[in-house]
Parts: sequence; structure tokens; C-alpha cells
Amino acid sequence: MSKSFILIGAGKVGRSLGKWLKEVGFELKSVFARSERYDQLLESKVYLLNSKKVERADFFLIAVPESALLEIVPFLSHNYPDIPVVYTSANILPKELYKHKVEATLLHPLRSFPTVLDFKVAKDTFFAISGNDRSSAIALEIVNRLGASWAKLKEEKLRIYHLAATLAAGGVATLMSLSIFLSEKIGLPDKAKKGLISLAKGVVNNFDFRFPVSYITGPVARGEEIYLEELNEIKKEKTFFLTAVYLALATIELKKRYDTFTPKDKILEKQLLKLTRDKKNYKLKDTPK
Repeated sequence: MSKSFILIGAGKVGRSLGKWLKEVGFELKSVFARSERYDQLLESKVYLLNSKKVERADFFLIAVPESALLEIVPFLSHNYPDIPVVYTSANILPKELYKHKVEATLLHPLRSFPTVLDFKVAKDTFFAISGNDRSSAIALEIVNRLGASWAKLKEEKLRIYHLAATLAAGGVATLMSLSIFLSEKIGLPDKAKKGLISLAKGVVNNFDFRFPVSYITGPVARGEEIYLEELNEIKKEKTFFLTAVYLALATIELKKRYDTFTPKDKILEKQLLKLTRDKKNYKLKDTPK
């Protein structure tokens, strides 16, 4: 017998997952979000959570930001304590929902959702699962029906997992934005900025997780002290300066972990560490009162 679900959250992630689950035989009972409308993609009316009595279903699928999730859970606990929850916010631990006596399992898709994604990418999406009750069995059934790869994580591992995901997405975007900022600082045209993006895409598209350090290039990867001269050019931009310093130190640390550390790296590391100890590098501009 096919399981039924109620979708809470009709953004890009929620609508994508809702569509995928329907494709593999789950029955969508109803959809709840911040505004009422008819959703053509899901072929369902979207309701406000408090505006319509929730139909019975086998589980809730919740795809909302963490702040909204923590607001919704007490409502579900009070009104529907017997319906398990599968949710997607990786920085909320299942135990935080257990406090409200809600059976909950994290099902986090390790994928960017710039738009509602087609079902064909579902099987190529990796999912992290964390939880140990009825909802966990439902999450496993979802990934198995999708034909997706997955791993079950203990709660104590979730913070590191989410940090890894954040660095792969937001961290990369931050570094790209910093790169664009520096290009603007010296007056480069938009075509040059597109060139920087193309450069980043080339690295990401060819990156092989089996040999990560081999894709780190540039003067730091080669242990060249000219990087110190480049840093000196942005010393007045304290936050960006320190970001570049610690990024270089992270590069050197990775070389140590992967046994590619050289005597030149040791010399450069010593000079970079000296910059982190220089207190004047930490004195940021006064913020307006």
C-alpha cells in the first residue's frame, strides 16, 4: 500500500521533493505554505497551515528554514502527535524536535536548488539521514524508492556535516564574491569577472574528490612567498586580508594531511602565522554608532 504525505513548505526544495515523491508512488494529500494558491507543478491547492484541518497521512514532509520549522513543530506536536515527521533543515538536530514529542528524522538532500528540479536528478542526489524511529524508516523508504545514494549519520556528526555542506555552497559563494570584489577594486570590466567565474567552474567541474589537494593551485600550493606581497596589497581591507591569510594556512594544513607538505611550505606557513599574531591586523575599522 502506498504511503501518503503532507507537504509543509512549497519553496524550491519542497516542491522538488514533493514532485519526486509523487513520481515514485507516494500520495500527496495536501500542501501547506505561507500563502494560499494553486500549485500547477504539484497539482494541488496550497493552504495556510492554520486555515484548513490537516488530513490524515502517513507522514509530514517539512521543507522550510530552521526558524519556521521550530515554529511549526509545537503546532504539530499538539494537534498531530502520532504523525511522524521527515524534515530537510540540516542544522536542526532530531533531538530538538524530540523535545516536543515529535518523531522526526532529518532527510537532507546534498544539492543546490536554484529552481524546482526535475525528477531525473533525484537518483543522482545524495541524502543524509539522521533519526531512529518510525520516521527514519520512512526516510529510508523515500531514498530507496528514488534510487538515491544516502548515509545514516549520528546526531553528533551532523554539525560537521552541515559545516561541510555550508563550505561547499555558501563558502564557495563567499570566496567568489571576494574575488569579484578584488576585481572591482582594480577596475576590471565585467568580462573579467565572468572570466573569474569560468575559472572557478573549471576547477569545480574537473574536481576529483579522490585527489583533492592536486586541484589546489596558485602560489600557496607551490609554497611561493610572492603570496605575501599579494596579501600586502589588501592589508587595509582587514577582514578580507585575514580571510586570505587563513585560507592560505588551510591550504598548507591540507597539504600536511595529504602528505604533500614541503620545506618551502614550512617557511611560508611560519610567515603566515606571524601575520595572524600581529595585533594590528585585527584592528578593524570602527563601526558607526
